[in-house]
Parts: sequence; structure tokens; C-alpha cells
Amino acid sequence: MVRLPSDLVELFDKAPSATLLGDTDELLALSTGDPDADWLSVTYRLPSGEEVVEAEVARVRNGISVNYTEPYMRRRDPDCLYIGDDGPTDKPRYSEAFGQDFKVVRAATMDWLATQDLALFFFKTGFGDLGANALAITPVNAAFFGLGLAMLQGIIPPRELPAGFKPTVFILVAPPFRHTHFDGRQIVVHNRLPGRHEIFSYNLYPGPSAKKGVYGTLIRKGAKERWVAAHCSAVRVITPYDNVVTFMHEGASGGGKSEMLEQPHRLPDGRLLLGRNLITGEERLLEIPRTCELEPVCDDMAMCHPSFEKKDGRLWLADAEEAWFVRVDHIRDYGTDPDLEKLTANPSVPLLFLNIDAVPRSRALIWEHTLDAPGRPCPNPRVIIPRRIIPRVVNGPVPVDIRSIASTNRNLAQLVEEGKYREDLFYRLNVVGIELPPLSERADDIPLLVQHFVSKYAREMNKDVRGVDHAAMRILLAHTWKGEVRELENIIERAVIFAEGNMITPNELPPLLGKRETAFSFDAKKPLKEAVADFEREYISHMMRLHSSKDEVAKALNISLSSLYRKIEELGITPQS
Repeated sequence: MVRLPSDLVELFDKAPSATLLGDTDELLALSTGDPDADWLSVTYRLPSGEEVVEAEVARVRNGISVNYTEPYMRRRDPDCLYIGDDGPTDKPRYSEAFGQDFKVVRAATMDWLATQDLALFFFKTGFGDLGANALAITPVNAAFFGLGLAMLQGIIPPRELPAGFKPTVFILVAPPFRHTHFDGRQIVVHNRLPGRHEIFSYNLYPGPSAKKGVYGTLIRKGAKERWVAAHCSAVRVITPYDNVVTFMHEGASGGGKSEMLEQPHRLPDGRLLLGRNLITGEERLLEIPRTCELEPVCDDMAMCHPSFEKKDGRLWLADAEEAWFVRVDHIRDYGTDPDLEKLTANPSVPLLFLNIDAVPRSRALIWEHTLDAPGRPCPNPRVIIPRRIIPRVVNGPVPVDIRSIASTNRNLAQLVEEGKYREDLFYRLNVVGIELPPLSERADDIPLLVQHFVSKYAREMNKDVRGVDHAAMRILLAHTWKGEVRELENIIERAVIFAEGNMITPNELPPLLGKRETAFSFDAKKPLKEAVADFEREYISHMMRLHSSKDEVAKALNISLSSLYRKIEELGITPQS
């Protein structure tokens, strides 16, 4: 007997139908609306009478291929997460962002779900029995989303549910609210109630909810039970001399976790391309006849549970997922990664492809990326691959021999003092601390990064854009870069799209980029002389970022060059300032 909250029992009674599913084959059959259908347009009618198409689903020979109709929906919005409750959090609260209590929208969501044919299934988060009991609720016409969730986290057949099974994690999917309530944005709301963690997904891209959402529930459970849910990949490496070493790499999205599990991509002659000179085109190559064997352990999420440890002083971990959400933007041509191409083209079980251009009954190929615009491939093509079919995959907990650097943009020591970060975890991570200055303090890196991104996107878009002019570079050097390198990359990608000549000018940069004033905060407790010195230091540093030479800076400040040098020395201004 499954124990469900009374409001969900009432929801299932009101809905036209509520089908309890027990395996991924059933979700696979529903993904196109009918097992015999090879195409489904996932459409919703809004209260205004307008119909919106969220995705188009094709049944292909190697699984299901899904393409979102809006380019914005083809990747995770990093700012989509909100907290619907009043509990402690460092994330934005729904009530503060949208000006109303989440209870209002929650009630509207439940009312809407009560009008839909629903697909339900039970699963467990995390590894083995160490995670939480969970229930997914999705409209039947969004069964492909349920398929992705079930592949990633598993699915429990009803006949195998233990007596007294009580879900505490709930994922509820309501796509039209993206249009009726959130101006088209991806929104995911975590509503953490006593004994119940609800995740409301108001979009059909699985990244923010089926992956990051579940990861959030594991973090919460681990914090209560004193174990760590790690955002990491891990691989066991066997050298040509039969040495075995397990590497663990922790990092944020885009930090290269999945790439650690891949063999280096070789040229047709077997050599490795280390790099290419952006100016001369000269290539630097390396010949390594044999590399190490790689045995993947986990791709993105792991549990570091005390029950794994063997009292040997090492950290032990196990994969927290049943499948891997593999990004394939680097696979641009046939033969780039023959092993991955073969695995996905002819898998032993059906796969779920996202943002891969495939027609019904064809074979989805991971180098055929959906286009966001003519000549512009989607940067986030994905395929969900069950870990059980991945060659040489390691099952069960493994000890870690080498652990990579953990990164954060927060002052963890300060958060520990404020009681907002676990002290034991901080001291476990903080063996050697390395401070990486923000991009705004590494001005010398900006021209190099700009040229790299210009070359990258000019090549992808087949445009003759070679760089940025001096005026545009001065604007880029003066910007504060709160979004770090990813913000810079997005701005350069946009500029290449709009560039009409072979050089990017200020006209191709976002309008506000060149208009931002330098921010300066005054300390009312400082003597006037010190406050004036602080302002001069800040202002001169800002002008040095705007201009390419000290002559230009002196002219802009209307002082002599010798006076500028004297000020630089007196105020301790450095090139990094």
C-alpha cells in the first residue's frame, strides 16, 4: 500500500485519467502519443485560446528524438531556480521575485493538472536505498520528459514497491505556466515542506528539474544525514603499466566533468592536435601511440556516503544516477569520436536525443545538431545514455585516489563563521586554497579570450570575422564581467552573429555594455584624504582599462604624463588594478 498525500489522491481522482507506469518501455511508447505513431507535436492551449507548441517528438530507429521549437528552450537557463518556501536558502525566493506567495501558483498548478490526462511513476533518488522515495507526475503528452527522468533516476514497477512505500520527493510538470505566468521563461520552483520536497517544473527541458532538481534533494538529504552529494565526474584510469588510479573532478556546469571520461580525439593519422595558433594557423601536434584505458565511474552526480568507506583514509563515492546526460556539441563530424558515435547510433536499448536533427524512423546521429538559426548549430545537443550500456563502466562504490580542485565564487570561510556552510565539509575540501581573481582583475586575459571566442564562432557560423576593433576592445576591457568568462563568450557569440564586416565594432556589442559607470562605494569613517585617494585610485584604474596607452589616459584626465606616472606610483596602481 503506497502512502500518498491527500491532495495528490484528490488530484488523481479529479484528473480525466492517471496512468501508473512501471518501466521505460511504457514511457517510450507514450512519447509519441501512441506506440504506432512516429511523430507528436507537444501542444498546449492557453486560456487566451492560443496554442503553443513546446516540442516536436520523433520516434527514430535508435530511440526518441526531441526538438524544442524555441532556441531558448534548448539549454538550461542558469537563473531558473526559485525557492517557494520560507526555509533557509541562498537561492532567490519566489515571493520576492514574483511578488506573491508561491501557494497561489501552486494551487493553480494543481487545478490545471486536474484537467489533464496524467502519467505517473515511482522512483528512488541517488544510489541504492540511500536516496529518497519519489513520485513523478507529468501530462501524458509530455511523456518524453518522464522518459528522460526515468532513464536518469530509474523507475520502480508497481509490483516491486515495498509495503508502506511513502514518497517524500515529488516532481510535477506544468509546461503552459511558462507562458501564462512567467513571460516564456524556464522556471523551476523547489517547495520544501515538512517531510515533503516538491519540485514544480514549468518547462520541458529536463536539465533544471530531472537532473539539477534531484541533485538539490540529495544535497538537502545529505546535509541532514551528514554525507555529501558531489557535483562531479570520476574515472578509473589504467595505465599501460597496469597502474590503477581513480580521479574525481568536481566543478560547476561547463567545468569539463564529462570530458574527463573521454579519450582524446585523434586526427585521421592518429596524432593529437594540442592547439592551433590563432594568428598564423600553425598547429602543434603530439604523437602518443597508446593512451590509458578509462573506466568511467560517474558523469555528473555522486554520493559520498559513510557506509561506502573502508577506514582506509580515502573518500569513497558511487554514481547517483542511472544514466548520463551527455553533451555532444564537440561531435561536429562523423569520425570525431567513433566509440561514442557507434554507441549512440546502434545502442542495445533506445536512447533519448535532445536537439539532434532527426526525422521519424530515421537514425539519430549525434553530429547532426539542430540549428538555432541558419548556419548556427545549437550549442547544447544532448543524449541520455543508460550507464549499463556504457563500455567498461564501474558499478558500485569506489575509492578516490586523486581529487581535483573544488571551486566556488563564495567566501566559504566567512559562510562557515555565519553558520551557512558546514564546517566539517569546509575543512575536508580546504587542503590547499588557491584564489583565482575574477576576470575584471585579469585584464591581460581578455584580449586572448576575445580572440579565441571570435575564431570559434566565426568558424562555426562560416563568417569572415577576424577580431574586434580598438574601440570595442576598450569597452570590453572596461566592463566588470560579473558573469565571468561565460558572459564574455555569450557577448562575443552575439557580436559575431551581428557583425557585418570582418571586425567587431561597438555597434555589435550590447547597448548597455559601454554605458555602465564605474561603481564606487564610500566609507564614511575614512578621513577625507584617504577617501580622495581611494577615489583617484579607482578612477585612474578605470581610465586605464578604457584606453590602450598611458598617453591617452593622461589626455583624458587632462594631466601631464609625468603627473600620471606620479599618481600611479603614489596610489599603488598595478596593471591588474
